[in-house]
Order: sequence, then C-alpha cells, then structure tokens
Amino acid sequence: MDSKIPHIPKTLHESNLEEGATHILQHIRPEWSADKVQFKLFTDGITNKLMGCFHDDHPTDGVLVRVYGQQTDLLINRANEIKNFKFLQKAGFAPKLYATFNNGIAYEFVSGETLSQDSCKHPSVYPLVARTMAQFHKLSSDADSPKVPVLWKKFRQFLDLVPETYDSPDTQIRFEECFPNGKSKITSEVSSLESILKHEKNLPVVLCHNDLLLANILVTGNNENVTFIDYEYADHNYQAFDIGNHFAEFAVDALCPTARCFAA
Repeated sequence: MDSKIPHIPKTLHESNLEEGATHILQHIRPEWSADKVQFKLFTDGITNKLMGCFHDDHPTDGVLVRVYGQQTDLLINRANEIKNFKFLQKAGFAPKLYATFNNGIAYEFVSGETLSQDSCKHPSVYPLVARTMAQFHKLSSDADSPKVPVLWKKFRQFLDLVPETYDSPDTQIRFEECFPNGKSKITSEVSSLESILKHEKNLPVVLCHNDLLLANILVTGNNENVTFIDYEYADHNYQAFDIGNHFAEFAVDALCPTARCFAA
C-alpha cells in the first residue's frame, strides 16, 4: 500500500456506520471535533454503503466513507479498485483517496449532481460526457499489462454466481423466464460472440470505466465539467463497451425486465 495512503485496521459494521465513520475520521481528520460532524447516508445498497461526513467549521472539506457490501469480493477485485483509484487520482480523473480500512475506503467528497435520464440528453451535458470518456480512454494504467478485454472474464464470473435453482418459487419462475434453457444457451452465445469479436480489427481495447451508469457520472462546476465516480470495474475492455453502456442509459430504465432477472 502506498505510504501516503494509510490503511486503518478497522472493520466497520453496517448497523452502526456513524460510529465507524467517526473512527476513520479520527485518523484522517484528527482536528475535527466529533460534536460538529454531520453525517449523510448517500447509498444503502447491496454493493456499497456510502456515508458522507461534513464538519460545521469545514463545509468544503467533505469526506466519503464507503463500506463494501458483504461478499462483494466475489464480484469485485478490491485490490484492483484501489490500484485504479490511485492511478486515476494521479491522472486527475478521481478525487483524493484518504485511507483504506478492512472493508472499505475513505475519499474526497466531490460536490455535484448525478445525471438523470433528462439531464444526460441535454446539449450542454452530453458533449462533456463524450469528452471525459475520450480522455479516460486515452489513459494507460499499466504499460506492461496486456490489453485483454475484461468483458468475457467478468461475464463468466457473474454467470457462475447465478444458481439455477432457488428456494423461492417466484424467483425460480423469474429465472426460468429469463433463462428458459438454463445457463447453457447464454454461455454458448457468449463463447460464440467472443470467438467472433477477437478477430475483429476495428474494436480498440482501452482502459474503460465499465460501469457508466447515470449515477456514476457527476456534473460539476455549474455544468462545466463531468466527473466519473466509482472505479470498481475499471479495467481494459472494448472501447465500444463504455460507449454502448452509457448510451443504453439514454433509452432504458436501469431496472428493465432483463436487469431485474439479474437483480433478483
């Protein structure tokens, strides 16, 4: 771990995030008096829980404490996330990383508004997203690392975690509606697609964000800039994946019927 980014040997419990965040602040903001700290829960999801910490006397110096969801290491390479965070911070694409702890990270709060299905289509906004994405894709995180699309490995990793039988009858029905032939057909289709695309010469492989949902794009500075956040899935991939992933947000709700099958 980079000596400039301390690791705090502390595990935060989801049942008492404020107490845990206070412990982290004692290490990275020792000058903050606890009685003047205000907390705001930004997300309370499966993958992460995100707590904002703001001091009355330092209104512009917010700290975000992110606690990883249980067993999310089955989906996400946390060591790779930290590596990406530090690299992107150095390149000017990420906020400051203040510390890591046993089950999360603490980093700089960036003030802004997440995109919505309306704002992402606004003429003053979508060119900013295109510009930032193009700049992101020009980065090279590791000159010695082979530029292999992570798409296939990640897809199979996710698919392997999907069981084919469920205790809940409703969930079983939903699974069978999404996968009428079980997982074998979609597995075969993925292998076929991979075989076709690996011979395609006009699909550049670049450093991608790989999760450009509207909630992961902030509009900052009076709509003059956008910032990509959350680098859990950042890795080399087809450049077209980031573009297609983001454009899908223009047209469909994040929980369309197919997505609900996976969310179940």
